[in-house]
Amino acid sequence: MAPDLAGGGAERILITFLECLNREHFEPMLVLCEKTGFYCQSVPKDVPVFSLEKKSRWSFLALIWRFKKWLKYNRPDIVISFLWYADAIQLLGKTEGSHKSICSFHTVPSEIARDRLGWLKIKLLKSLYARTDRILGVSKSVVDEINQLLLNGESAKTFVQHNPFEFDFILKSAEQNQSSWSQEQKGRIVFVGRLEWVKGPDLFLDSLALLPKRLEWRAKIIGTGSMHNALLQQAESLGISDKIDFEGFVKNPFPLIQQADLLVVTSRFEAFPSVIVEALSLQTCAISFDCPTGPAELIDNENGVLISPGNINALAEAIQALIENPQLAGTMAQKGPNSVAHLASDKATIMLEKHLAQTVNS
Repeated sequence: MAPDLAGGGAERILITFLECLNREHFEPMLVLCEKTGFYCQSVPKDVPVFSLEKKSRWSFLALIWRFKKWLKYNRPDIVISFLWYADAIQLLGKTEGSHKSICSFHTVPSEIARDRLGWLKIKLLKSLYARTDRILGVSKSVVDEINQLLLNGESAKTFVQHNPFEFDFILKSAEQNQSSWSQEQKGRIVFVGRLEWVKGPDLFLDSLALLPKRLEWRAKIIGTGSMHNALLQQAESLGISDKIDFEGFVKNPFPLIQQADLLVVTSRFEAFPSVIVEALSLQTCAISFDCPTGPAELIDNENGVLISPGNINALAEAIQALIENPQLAGTMAQKGPNSVAHLASDKATIMLEKHLAQTVNS
């Protein structure tokens, strides 16, 4: 169950799990609050899709009522919901003995708390998650935050569930076409993410401005967001606009990532940074702020570099060091694929199937 199938990370993960679930043991169905989004065309043909027909932001109570009707008619053994809005509808629609429930958490609770009316959302989620049988977090750090902020320190029903990555697909996509990198260009740096405060693109630009003028480099920023125009102005004011390419939305970013010398992640918060996994699988060296939850579970300073959060001076020094020492960057990059092999889609799906079976039988 999900709000919709917009082109986000959680929705892509949902589709991957639907594709990979063992049909000998599971008969999946998909419930959407609204049947819309980039991934609608990617739902496996054997998975029936039911829409709760969300009309507006005021449809919340109607969605709960329609979900109750769907439960009564279909009588599933278990419902797993992705993203907190779907969690709320699932758990408010749940009745005694109707079904077992799992909530799949794809964000950081502390980030929700910072939202407008975040305190109210946290209060609502606390009461809701008391009704679920199991909560899955995308990283150990996320699980720890769920326990502390939403479950008053209890941990009996929270577990880590790895995101599934289709490494064969990522590699084939990287080889599909030439990227816009010049083969002669040295110091190729890529940033991939929404151009929003939480992803820290402003910090990325600030760090690049600290690189010595003698150093040869070029950066590509892949992504869109509300900060786009401000970032253009920032790059201009920092005197580095001639070295930055704003690529916007790129349907297949993997050639750009694979042919870069460095991926740089400057997020202020993360749940589980998929782009780091993708870069490591493509043998691209990754540098990341050690922000709360995520990067430290992927980068161990053998396959990349972790920098203290927000320290743009240290980040600039690390970028310079790896550009000036491509052999070191290459050695780190070679260790990338093995370090993320446990996140392959087949292994992550087996992990999810165990959660489903254990919850149904509990």
